[in-house]
Amino acid sequence: MAVGQVNNLNNNYGFGSKTEARNTGELGKDDFLKLFVEQLKAQDPLSPMDNNEFIAQSAQFTQLEQMTNLNTNITSFLEQQTTVLNSVLYAQTSTQALNLVGKQVTAYVANDAEGFDKVEGVVDKVTFNGAYQVLHIGDKEVFLDEVSEVGMVPAEDGAEENEE
Repeated sequence: MAVGQVNNLNNNYGFGSKTEARNTGELGKDDFLKLFVEQLKAQDPLSPMDNNEFIAQSAQFTQLEQMTNLNTNITSFLEQQTTVLNSVLYAQTSTQALNLVGKQVTAYVANDAEGFDKVEGVVDKVTFNGAYQVLHIGDKEVFLDEVSEVGMVPAEDGAEENEE
């Protein structure tokens, strides 16, 4: 069947509207099957389609369907993997934030003047704001990804004397 005949089938039997609605420029398995059925309906009974051509088109349809199913399965798998990886990443960053409680940190926080303010101090607590971990340093709040340095809390002079 020539390309012109396929286009006529699209226009005559309403297949073009669905393909145009998707606007992908590609035919899906449903479109392929409809074209195949219409081709069988429109064939001359005195000169039917060659068996080899029929088998080849059937094989193409089967192959198209299998590729479509494979693509759907891979897409679903990747979406599941992304969800799992995001959960693991959130758990790891949350653990990192919680491990900073009681530690001395330095963070650089963006200010309104398109610069950065240096925030230093001991992390008092951690809160969770959606996907972000917020460290509380005195009356300041900084996001975990703004921390640039972590250290131990300096020992107080009085504490060292009491230990001796």
